[in-house]
Amino acid sequence: MEPARSLLQRHADQIDQIAPWGIRVIPEITARLPPDRVHLAYGSISFHWGDCAEALRALAAFDKAAAIAVVQANRSTLVGALGHTFEYSGRWLPEFVTELDSLEPNLFDSLLSGVDVRAAAPHWIQSLDDQDDGAIAVGVVLSRLGITEDHLRA
Repeated sequence: MEPARSLLQRHADQIDQIAPWGIRVIPEITARLPPDRVHLAYGSISFHWGDCAEALRALAAFDKAAAIAVVQANRSTLVGALGHTFEYSGRWLPEFVTELDSLEPNLFDSLLSGVDVRAAAPHWIQSLDDQDDGAIAVGVVLSRLGITEDHLRA
């Protein structure tokens, strides 16, 4: 990561937005950015729970309050991602949840409170039926919501 770190540090004054990979590389610069300029998704559609967990861990090690502010600034994106089909990165949702729990108790649960469970149910059922990494994520979400798979399918 060193070549990227040096490059980003040299151009820190020009950075006005940053994605998860950059957060991990330069958390000290990320902490100075307005939280709404720190993105936990890659673009508008690509989301990776493991990268988000690593980014938040790096940022929290430098500035825990900044990490919490970034989660809050990304609330809409996170809630949207939680309410859809969990794709290949679903196996890393437990790591993301653990990171949020270490930042602030109930931070993950506050995100879940924004998910429309009825609208999300078809997506979650698809993840369960695919029996892939998404099923792991759905299991975590259902457990935190206190919902059984049978109740979800009803």
